[in-house]
Amino acid sequence: MIELSVIRDLVTIFGVIAGFSYYVLTVRNTNKARRKDILFQRLNIMDDEFYNNWRRIFGFRAEEWKTGRDFAKHVSENPEDYGFISSVLMLFQSIGTLLKDGVIDPDYVFDIYSPHMVIWTWEKLVPVVEMYREAINYPNYFSNFENLYNETCKKYPELRHMPEYRQVLQEFLSRNPTLENA
Repeated sequence: MIELSVIRDLVTIFGVIAGFSYYVLTVRNTNKARRKDILFQRLNIMDDEFYNNWRRIFGFRAEEWKTGRDFAKHVSENPEDYGFISSVLMLFQSIGTLLKDGVIDPDYVFDIYSPHMVIWTWEKLVPVVEMYREAINYPNYFSNFENLYNETCKKYPELRHMPEYRQVLQEFLSRNPTLENA
């Protein structure tokens, strides 16, 4: 027959195990919430300024710059463009750093920024990044943004080397003429 003290000890052990499990799950969920908080509050991901800057980059035509020299010429003629292009690069570099360090999950990034946005921005700005890398003799400059791009391409290989957004938009509008004036 089992003694009362053995039953009491078993209940205590199971209580400790249940309490520890609850603690571990609570800590894990708190860490997830903190990771999301980093993106939302510290990086200002929903910042209007970022989206306005990104839309300005979106508005550039593909032929405006294909090399770092083209970009340098563009910025010398339009100095205000340097700041907003740098801010977009730095935001994606920061997100790439958090991804590399395992602070955030790639799927969470793609819930906020479409994979199209990440891929298109990198492919559009790669001449700028190459110019920066060459100018300061630092081949890893913006490497975390490049890593974010590579991770995105692994998950969505069909999006790599997409046509210009303007071209895609024009094709869409030509198939849907009622939306053109909307």
